[in-house]
Amino acid sequence: MQHQTLYRKYRPSNFDQVKGQSDLVTLFKNVLREDKLAHAYLFHGGRGTGKTSVARIIASELKTNPEDIYEIDAASNRGIDEIRLLRDGVSTLPFSSKYKVYIIDEAHMLTIQAANALLKTLEEPPKHCIFILATTDPEKLPQTILSRCLPVEFKKATQSVLEEMVRDVAISEGYTLGTQTVKDIAKSGDGSYRDTYGQLEKLFSIFPKGEITDTQFLSLQNIPTKDQIKDILSAIVKSDIESALATVRALEEKDISAISVLQYIISDIRTALLLRFDTSGIYKTELEKNTSAEKIDDLKKIGLNTENPLTADLLIKLIDTHSRISKLTFGGYILIEATLISLLQKNNAEK
Repeated sequence: MQHQTLYRKYRPSNFDQVKGQSDLVTLFKNVLREDKLAHAYLFHGGRGTGKTSVARIIASELKTNPEDIYEIDAASNRGIDEIRLLRDGVSTLPFSSKYKVYIIDEAHMLTIQAANALLKTLEEPPKHCIFILATTDPEKLPQTILSRCLPVEFKKATQSVLEEMVRDVAISEGYTLGTQTVKDIAKSGDGSYRDTYGQLEKLFSIFPKGEITDTQFLSLQNIPTKDQIKDILSAIVKSDIESALATVRALEEKDISAISVLQYIISDIRTALLLRFDTSGIYKTELEKNTSAEKIDDLKKIGLNTENPLTADLLIKLIDTHSRISKLTFGGYILIEATLISLLQKNNAEK
């Protein structure tokens, strides 16, 4: 039997199986029930957040047969010839369904000429056609296309949603995962269902079915330790450039992903800041469900440091660095080092 990836195996086939997108699920359930579907939608959001899956579910809810569903990957079919074929085909009636549904994935990859050809179709679409454009980068689409589509935002999955998904899939596949393993896999997915499934796929390919302990998982993972991230945060609040860079270099020598390191730093700084301003204790109580008391105490102390307090501006600059690193093929650690030097030099100069 041909192997089926977890992402395809557990891909939602109806609205009730869609996780973490309750607002848009409610929207489309109402729209379909009241027969008020628009002729064109723009599904936008991060990679792996379910845009194409929901488009397919809409086609299914409309009882559209496979021969009347047209999926186009604009990343590989981005030229005007492909869109002209689409434009020529929309005028013909569906084979056996009420609607023809056109799903255009990675729509921002269309050439200008192809986008202009598509625009003519979107301006005066036949009543039997529904268009769903999916993109991770709507800003790259012409405003004329955007104005003719109803935008629907797909949010990144929350940590708790991904953790629940990881546990459920593991059980279904015959595995029991350690608590920290579940958290780390969900965190590595960075809000993407597809990437989270990919991390699980790697894990299951290594271990036989059964229990996978946190120790076993950590022995395989190329991720920073809690102490290494704590050392970097401590160096930041002390404006200790030498110590911060030494820890960063140690992580680089172990060939740990630069973007992974920055994700942990950003997450812990955010937590430390929220704990500082958590006068009611509500955030701490919520945090205790998934975080050890020791780590909460450490982050609270770091957040309350008054010598060189953590700031929202620092967090924003690190997030900007994360965004830049995600677009690089090399040099991630150089950018982390440059950012830390810039921030900590400024702190020292202001003393």
